[in-house]
Amino acid sequence: MDGKDFGLQTTETQTETLSAERQITTQTAESVLGEDGIVRVRMLPGTKEDLASAKATIAALSELCDGGKRAVIVDMAGTLSATQDARRYYSSEHATDCMTACAMLVGSPLSKVLGSFFLGLNKPRHPMRLFTSEPEAVSWLKGYQT
Repeated sequence: MDGKDFGLQTTETQTETLSAERQITTQTAESVLGEDGIVRVRMLPGTKEDLASAKATIAALSELCDGGKRAVIVDMAGTLSATQDARRYYSSEHATDCMTACAMLVGSPLSKVLGSFFLGLNKPRHPMRLFTSEPEAVSWLKGYQT
C-alpha cells in the first residue's frame, strides 16, 4: 500500500552533514525517519484518533520503514482521545509489521493514562514501553535496531 492512498505529504530535508531526513505529515501526526534510523511519530496537538487517522499514521510509518523493520518512538503528548477501533488497529499485525520495538513518550497525565490503557488492553506484538524522556526511549530502542 502506498502512502499516497491516504493523502500523505512526504518531504526530505538536508542537514549540515548532508544526511537526508524523511518526513511525512498526516492530519493527526508528523512522522520522521531520523539519521539514527529511528522513526519518530509525533501526534499533533488536539489529536482525536479514529480508524481513518490511525490507518494514515501507519501508512506513513510503513512508507518510512521502506519494507523493513525499524524502532519507533510515538510522542503521544498531542493526543486527546483514541477510539476503540483506532486502538485495536494500532495493535494489529498489519500496523505493527514494520516495528522492531515501540517506545511511547508520555508527559501529560492524559497521555500517560492513554498509554497505560493501550498497553493494558492490547497485547503488543513487539517490545513496547512507556517513557517520559526521549533520550531514555532512544537508549532502550538501540537494543532493538536492525
